[in-house]
Amino acid sequence: MEFVADWTTLKYQDIEVHIGGKLTDQGRVVDVMSDGSVLWLMHDGVSRRRLIENLPETDVMLGRKR
Repeated sequence: MEFVADWTTLKYQDIEVHIGGKLTDQGRVVDVMSDGSVLWLMHDGVSRRRLIENLPETDVMLGRKR
């Protein structure tokens, strides 16, 4: 799989979040800022929704490990 450069295309997609090359989170994107600077990730677990900022060390990939 490849990292996604344009985050504006990720709404309603299942993704993996990698920070510094390590898998840190996964879930479904429920919304994305129009400029792709931030996305909101819905996932299972204690925290139900998380804001992910598009920083240089943050990468996302389509799909997720089950």
